[in-house]
Amino acid sequence: MFGVFGVSQAKAPRRYRSHRTDPITPHGFVIVGAVCVCVFVSQIHQKIPSVSIAADVWSVAFRTNFIPFWVHSSAHRLRATRLDPSQYRSIHDMNSATNLTLLLTDDERMNLQRIALGTPSAGIMTLEEVSALLGIDGVRGSSCNGGSKGSMDAVMSIGHAGGKNAARILSFCRSAALSDNLVIYDMGERTARMQARALLKRTLVVETYDVDEGCDPMEYLHLVPDHAKNMCACIECKRVTNTAACDAGQKWSQSFNEIGTNSSMMSLDCTTKKTHLHCAKRSSASFRTAMQLEKEMKRRAVECDTIDSGIVNSLLVDNTMGSDTGVAAKVRRDAKITMEQRTSSVACGSERMLLIPIVGKVVRIWNEWYALCSYCGCFVRFHPNNRMGSEICCMRCDYRMLNRKEKRPTSANDVASASTPKCRYCGKVHRAPPRAPARQTLAFPFFNSTTTDRDRVCLQEDPQRAGAKWKLVRAPLDTSKENAKLPPPLRTVFFCPQHFRSWIPICLKTMPMRVVLSHIAFGAKPCYGASPEGEGESSNCTRPHVEVKSNKKKKRKRP
Repeated sequence: MFGVFGVSQAKAPRRYRSHRTDPITPHGFVIVGAVCVCVFVSQIHQKIPSVSIAADVWSVAFRTNFIPFWVHSSAHRLRATRLDPSQYRSIHDMNSATNLTLLLTDDERMNLQRIALGTPSAGIMTLEEVSALLGIDGVRGSSCNGGSKGSMDAVMSIGHAGGKNAARILSFCRSAALSDNLVIYDMGERTARMQARALLKRTLVVETYDVDEGCDPMEYLHLVPDHAKNMCACIECKRVTNTAACDAGQKWSQSFNEIGTNSSMMSLDCTTKKTHLHCAKRSSASFRTAMQLEKEMKRRAVECDTIDSGIVNSLLVDNTMGSDTGVAAKVRRDAKITMEQRTSSVACGSERMLLIPIVGKVVRIWNEWYALCSYCGCFVRFHPNNRMGSEICCMRCDYRMLNRKEKRPTSANDVASASTPKCRYCGKVHRAPPRAPARQTLAFPFFNSTTTDRDRVCLQEDPQRAGAKWKLVRAPLDTSKENAKLPPPLRTVFFCPQHFRSWIPICLKTMPMRVVLSHIAFGAKPCYGASPEGEGESSNCTRPHVEVKSNKKKKRKRP
């Protein structure tokens, strides 16, 4: 990171300018011709968490037993890319890091788990900070950023704590890694009640059971389906199945009215009469390959074959085969895959989905944040833009879905005005001329013979701008009609092609609607952020600076 503190001259003469590298003085000054610039360089080290160091220790302990098995399998012309359940349990039971943590008593391991789960920053703490938290002195990473310089260095760094303290550190880091994969934050009672009230409206509980507005929404939350108040996640394919708004409000012109889960199926427990959700995703090619490799390893049972010492020595000791055939890269890749695999491959749908209560909470799983919209109750993949004040908002709330009890239109005029764009300036309604119905039809269910000509919408269009499109613009400061009932991020207005200006979308973010409409009426263009001279920022009647376009054409100078 570079910073400039000061410049001795405003501009260097032309004869001193060049494109070669400028010298740096011992005091941190850069000489650019006749200009002397003070430059500082700051180096910020990224801290390495203790979880990464513990992962290196577990990886070394696993490879110590896996590499001889891999070499033995290669000697019998079989590549150990996957392990069957018996091989998986045998190799992991010989892991020295796991056996070291098993030397602790049950009370000691439970106490370490409580400390790890009770510390919010346990997953990002360095080795020195973890040691200080557990009361262990003299243990820190060998690097200046708190990490280690390799796998063996990680083993030595933790080994300096002694046998029992090293087991405590490894057990703590294992619990911290598990808790860091699933993080749940409580948003408070106010947010929980807002989300519960939105869920009651979204799932029609308010209309079905006649829930009063002043009652506690948490008492009726048991009537909401489980998939609407819980986050459903598949452990096998690592995905969240709830339908969620994932665009951070970019598609704000389209309301998000989806509900339920995708690619899922339901099962019924015959004993408890309860339903459960399962993943219905089709098996991928990688899963079918893993199943085939596990069946091959189980069929061959290579651990029961005799050991060929000649090939094993050539691979491990003599190093005559490796660099030419890429054996080292294959061993590293297979060791990583087999260490991270499960005991046996399980297809999606074999087990129930994970249900996590999400009302009043924000959940992070698989490096993604999820929450409920406080206004419409839909699932949101949270981004920094999904905010309306201090509450979480999807920015695509469907107002009609949440306000079904409003008065229904009784005339064709009301139907057209509710479903067609209407210019905010002139009030013109834009709609293609339909066929005049003689009686009530599906297209005009509220049209009847008693409707007068005054109630009908004027279908005349401007012939000069018939092909131009109407513009939908965000208007967070507009409080007219339906916009008064919506939160500011969801307020929108229409402008016809005759009265739309290119500066309107920018000015509506900070200027009141009356100011924008007055500029359109006088044919003026405001200067964004400008204020008239002599008026302070605290004035309540400030007028934006007006720039009136002149109709006079500029005369070109003759050469």
